[in-house]
Amino acid sequence: MRISDSAAFDNVKRQINKARENMATAQEQASSGMRVNKPSDDPVAAAQARREASRKALADAGKAATEQAQGQLEGTDAALSDVFEGLTTARGLALQGASSTMGPENRTAAANEVRKIREQMIALGNTNINGRYVFGGYRDQTPPFNTSGTFVGDSMTKEVQALPGLKVSTSISGQVAFGTDGSDDLLGSLDALASALESNDIDAVQATIKGLNANHERILNVRTQVGAMIDSVQVANSVADNQSYRAQIEIGRLVQIDEITAATNFVQAKGALESALAIAQQIPVGGLAGK
Repeated sequence: MRISDSAAFDNVKRQINKARENMATAQEQASSGMRVNKPSDDPVAAAQARREASRKALADAGKAATEQAQGQLEGTDAALSDVFEGLTTARGLALQGASSTMGPENRTAAANEVRKIREQMIALGNTNINGRYVFGGYRDQTPPFNTSGTFVGDSMTKEVQALPGLKVSTSISGQVAFGTDGSDDLLGSLDALASALESNDIDAVQATIKGLNANHERILNVRTQVGAMIDSVQVANSVADNQSYRAQIEIGRLVQIDEITAATNFVQAKGALESALAIAQQIPVGGLAGK
């Protein structure tokens, strides 16, 4: 049975509409560089891309957190370096003060210098990097040492999450670094040295050297810990950066389209539309009147 002119025309009209849709899609892909502009374009790819985007967001948050932590740890190490230098100076003054060759006036001058070193230590204990007090633990928005040198911060070691399941330590408490929880309190040792020098008490000055040595060694150990933390943070940052990059590549594979493919699709869609229009022009229209 011969297909009626009306049925043939309806069939061609559907082909034309479909060809126009395909051409519009191809044109949008070519201009945007995206194969999937909306979920309906490819529901499976769109869902997978959303999952990869969530992975990338977590990785980017981890990158930002570890970069911030690295800056704070580097600031911590710089502060500890200054603490070490101050202690070295104080130890030198103690050794001089324990010698009988130093007179009372010189010991008084040395005591004043030790007092200044102690003030510097409090300032270093309140080191602030980008609005965070690095020796304050989780209580890092307020100074961990008050004006008298008492530690009022948090003793916990902070951690940041680079990725789900990957956490790294990112702080040293002032309680640990300055020994406020033990007998060799750094600030207490400096107080004892200053008082012994002011009193011109050679034996008392000699007695402070042990505590100063202990603080000196502790600062060296703490700097080693901070160095290890910096290394761990850098590794975690690298892992997060790699995951972010891989997620971005996968997103591109799922939803993007390369220029050559987009151009080829557009040419094919344009050709299909032109072919459908040409077929429509060959259908007699006289018998369609009133249809």
